Amino acid sequence: MDIESIRKLIKQGKYHYSNHAKEMMFDRLISETQITESVLKGEILETYTQDIRGKSYLILGDGPLHIVVGYNRYRNRAIVVTTYIPEKPKWITPRKRGI
Repeated sequence: MDIESIRKLIKQGKYHYSNHAKEMMFDRLISETQITESVLKGEILETYTQDIRGKSYLILGDGPLHIVVGYNRYRNRAIVVTTYIPEKPKWITPRKRGI
């Protein structure tokens, strides 16, 4: 599933959040609006092709905010896998990895 297909599902409201993503949103006060806008308009930083669940994408949104989104083939929905604010030492800048 490519990113444009995932974005189309997001626009149609055909998506859900993993339990982990829900926890991260709650802990970091990240709203659904921030997530959806970031997925729709954000910059793709990385593409993960080796995930057992299938291809997923790390997207940089405003704030800065990182969102990992993929496709749940069992539910035919996009899935927000996780979201977080990129911080040192793992991230030097929102676009550049650290350790």
